[in-house]
Amino acid sequence: MKVLKYILYIYLLIGSGFVIKYNYDYAKENSFGDWLMFGEIVPTLKGFVWPYYFLENSDKQKEKKKFNDEDEFKNSVVYLQEAFAVERKNTSSGYGLFTHKSYYIKSNDLRQKALNESFKVSLNGLKFVDEELAVAYKKKFIKGLGLYFEGLRVNDEETIENSSKLLNEFGEVYRNWAK
Repeated sequence: MKVLKYILYIYLLIGSGFVIKYNYDYAKENSFGDWLMFGEIVPTLKGFVWPYYFLENSDKQKEKKKFNDEDEFKNSVVYLQEAFAVERKNTSSGYGLFTHKSYYIKSNDLRQKALNESFKVSLNGLKFVDEELAVAYKKKFIKGLGLYFEGLRVNDEETIENSSKLLNEFGEVYRNWAK
């Protein structure tokens, strides 16, 4: 009987911690006024049946994380593909000087979006999809975009050329993966 008593104390102790957490979350998601009116009921009850919500949230977080990695990965690749499309359509020879400054700005904006999205991708999540793709993404895609902007910053054609090589190498890995 004493063992059950200690188990109950531990359960209630952990539950009271979850009561505080769920009350805080409720106030943050809604408003302080809503929390004053309703916050004592819903989050407190939720806190005392904490194992259910704890396990449910951990499963949802895993699913959400996996989805976000793939979604942001695809966004980053699409932004870069759009940048290349702008370059092919709006340069004098398909590569080189832009026919208008606005196309240059649009291309760089798309590349910047690709780079920003790539920073949101967890490489561990991408490894879950494909290990070779994750390595190429880090060593060719992200590095290539970084080199591109570094080359622009210091006005170095060779660095920009090296970035293009890396991005093309990533493109080959990506096309093989997408088949």
